[in-house]
Formats: sequence, C-alpha cells, structure tokens
Amino acid sequence: MKDWSLIRVIQWASGSRGPLLTSITANCTSALLDAALQGNARVLLRCIQNEDIYWAVPSPDGRNVPLNLPAK
Repeated sequence: MKDWSLIRVIQWASGSRGPLLTSITANCTSALLDAALQGNARVLLRCIQNEDIYWAVPSPDGRNVPLNLPAK
C-alpha cells in the first residue's frame, strides 16, 4: 500500500472493491484504511498518537465495522 508500510490485519468487506486494513505508521499513528486493488488507500479512521486499532471486521451488510481498541 502506498504510504502505509506496516500493515497489521487485512479483512475483506463483502461487496467492497477492496479490503479493509489496519496499519500503523513509523510515528505510532494507527489507522483503519479502505484499500483499493490498485494500491491506494483511503483513511477511514485515524487514531491519535499512542492510541491503537488492532483489527476491524466489517459486518455482513457492509454498514458497520466493529473495532478492537485497547482498554484504558
């Protein structure tokens, strides 16, 4: 993926044109990405520094995405 080298989890969304990814940048910013098969990614959710998105699983209808976030 362009601009996202540390991909954690890949989940395919039904009816989607590409997968959902969770990624982290070198400066510890975590993000949920909507990936296109051409290698581009659109940020759906970006966490602030020291927050984290471990994984996300799209619902069967593609309308919701439960996230696994660490407890505080």
